[in-house]
Amino acid sequence: MEKNVAAEIGAQIRYLRKLRHMSMEDLAKSICKTRSTVSKYENGQIAVDVVTLYDIANALNVNVFDLMHRNKVETNHSPEDAEVPAFFRNVTQLHLYFFDGRVDRSQYTVIDIFPQENHPSESDVLMYMNVNDPAHYKVCESTFHGKLNHYGTISNMLLQNDDMPMDLYQITIPSPYMDADYKWGLTYGISCRPLMPSAAKRLLSKRPMDMNKELIRELKISKEDIRLMKHYNMFVML
Repeated sequence: MEKNVAAEIGAQIRYLRKLRHMSMEDLAKSICKTRSTVSKYENGQIAVDVVTLYDIANALNVNVFDLMHRNKVETNHSPEDAEVPAFFRNVTQLHLYFFDGRVDRSQYTVIDIFPQENHPSESDVLMYMNVNDPAHYKVCESTFHGKLNHYGTISNMLLQNDDMPMDLYQITIPSPYMDADYKWGLTYGISCRPLMPSAAKRLLSKRPMDMNKELIRELKISKEDIRLMKHYNMFVML
């Protein structure tokens, strides 16, 4: 297990280093290590200590969470456990899709969920917004951290942008007690292009989805969405 963690962290360091057009010598100099040591980190031959991990994150100009191994938590809650809604049982990752009219294309986001053993109704969450390469989803436009809480008929995520603290991002999922492969949710946050408050519908899936024309059509605001907005005089997700 320890070797696998070291290898995964090393592969992420190598990917981000190359993405930033840094040589091993450049990175080694930045963290006061030898090129040989950096090579061993990247190959998973030796584990990176915590202090050095922060030094590497600073040198690569990324959040330290972007380098860390994602521990897939095994949940042991029974189907009768009412504190964890059916849609979220045994789920440690969600894939979020949204059509962005500002750039006229669909955007992909990954949410890692870390259930708390002593508090089944609450989980820690890390969100990686606007991912280009699913294989390296931690390399993204923005990262968020926060909490997922379940309230019976509603599940709610409240996250904060790591780079823009004023951006408190909320994702609300209705009827989580009904299980499905995916669900529609409503999000609220602050857009940075331009800077403005915004609300949107997003699809949350338990598995990656094919970004085809049918999915893009569903992600766009529909006539039914507009009808409900006119009826309630607000953007709603039922």
